[in-house]
Amino acid sequence: MARLIDANALRRKICAACEERLACTDMGNICFEVACIDNAPTVDAEPIRHGRWVKQFAPNWDMLHKCSLCGHRTHGRLWETSGKIELDTFCGGCGARMDGDVP
Repeated sequence: MARLIDANALRRKICAACEERLACTDMGNICFEVACIDNAPTVDAEPIRHGRWVKQFAPNWDMLHKCSLCGHRTHGRLWETSGKIELDTFCGGCGARMDGDVP
């Protein structure tokens, strides 16, 4: 799985730690490490989608929750000790982060 990083922040950190930084005339390509960052392959990252669980009642009177984006339905997990329903943090249908339709 690809790991997304802030390449510019990493570059700044490497350049700040470099012993030659005061004599550097080309802050972009001064060392092998910075050149590796600049030439590293990139990935197509998808933006995070935000949704929320919407309460629904099923015909058999079970409580269902539906994703506000794709309509995927879940029962959640019922905690017997507290009687509370715990819902997933991400939708199993579209992968949206279920944090309340945050833009």
